This record gives sequence, C-alpha cells and structure tokens, in this order.
Amino acid sequence: MKKITILVVLILLLGYTLSANEAWSIEIDIGLTGNWSETVNVLDLAGGPGSDLINTYESNADQVSLNISETTINPWTVEIRKSDVNWPIDFHFWLRRTSDGVGSGSIADGSTYLEITDTDQYFFDGSGDRTDIHIQYQLSGVSAATILAGTYSITIYYTVTEGT
Repeated sequence: MKKITILVVLILLLGYTLSANEAWSIEIDIGLTGNWSETVNVLDLAGGPGSDLINTYESNADQVSLNISETTINPWTVEIRKSDVNWPIDFHFWLRRTSDGVGSGSIADGSTYLEITDTDQYFFDGSGDRTDIHIQYQLSGVSAATILAGTYSITIYYTVTEGT
C-alpha cells in the first residue's frame, strides 16, 4: 500500500507599511503557532481493499493560532501564498479563519475556504491588535491512482500590511 505523508510548514512574515506623510516604517507584527501533518495510508481507503483513498482531509478548526500586534489606528490586511517543491498538481490546499480571536478592533472575511496559490492573495482584514485567531486547513485531490507514494510539503506565507 502506498504511504503519502503531507507536511504543512508554516512561515510568518512581518508586514511593513510606509505612510505618504512619514519617512519611516511602522512595524506591525504577525505571529503564528501550530502546524499540520497528515499521514495517508491503508486506513484511509474509502471503501476497503481495492478502493481509492479518501479524497479530502481537514485539520482541526483551531490547528493554527495567529496573532496580530503592534498595530496603530489604521486597518490591516492579511495576505497568503504558498511555496512547494514537487507538489502534485492534483493536490489543492485550502484554509479558512474559524474564529475572530480576541482583542481590540475588528476582523472581517476569511471564514470560507480559500484555495492557496503561489501568488499573494487577500485572506482577511481587520483593525487593532487581535490574538488567538484560529485557522483551519483542508487538502483535497488525494488519490492512489494519481499520486505517487512519498512525502510532500508545503510552506504557507502569511503577510500582514497596515494601511493608511
């Protein structure tokens, strides 16, 4: 039986912005706790011996906790993108925000699954410092017929940018 291991590596970036009226950068911090690893094996056969694998896997709703701090009065935006090596073309990786977190300000969007691509894309926005924002992952496109046995990994980049 094939064994496929998917490892999600999460990397965070600091977001920077420069206001038209300022000659220095204001730093807003983004912090991340958690990761996800899924091992696909014989126990994941959809209908027993001779059947294909379960197609879709989902992490816990609170798999990753995101913190945004050192904000000012300006709203901020979180963008995401992925980087991978030898990632099967049939694999599709998704994420969604499953909590608003706690803190001052507000948070909006990002509560429905969004497929992560290789280019920066809008995920959600908000204002004020927010901690304990939960993120959930989903992997689809898993098939014994099209995916070779092996270990596959993906890195997700989160970038927060504070607007003016």
